[in-house]
Amino acid sequence: MNLCGKIIFFMFISVILSCTKDKGKLMSDEDKPSNTLVCDTNTYTYNADVKAIIDTKCIGCHASTSPYGSLASYTVIKNKALVGSLLSSLKGEGYSLMPPTGKLSDCEIQGIESWITAGAPNN
Repeated sequence: MNLCGKIIFFMFISVILSCTKDKGKLMSDEDKPSNTLVCDTNTYTYNADVKAIIDTKCIGCHASTSPYGSLASYTVIKNKALVGSLLSSLKGEGYSLMPPTGKLSDCEIQGIESWITAGAPNN
């Protein structure tokens, strides 16, 4: 290997090592920045959370006159929640996975499940 090749090799190794080390040690999970939000499913309410998810991700196909079934009112959503079809659709268990554009986040599903477990209140 000629001198130029050795210099390039040394620079390459230096860059690689600088990316994986922090002050001479590997970064632990505690040292790494966190971009994740905490999922608090205990505070899910119909008006602030469940309705917002449905309005954003479901109502496009499930409006009041939809041939796919309406999710346009609290009463309809509560009934679907209490018989299990709402959560089963969100999980893809026995029903087609909804929404078809992409599964809800685990946090959203857990939050809706928590709201249903609380009796699906109109809160």
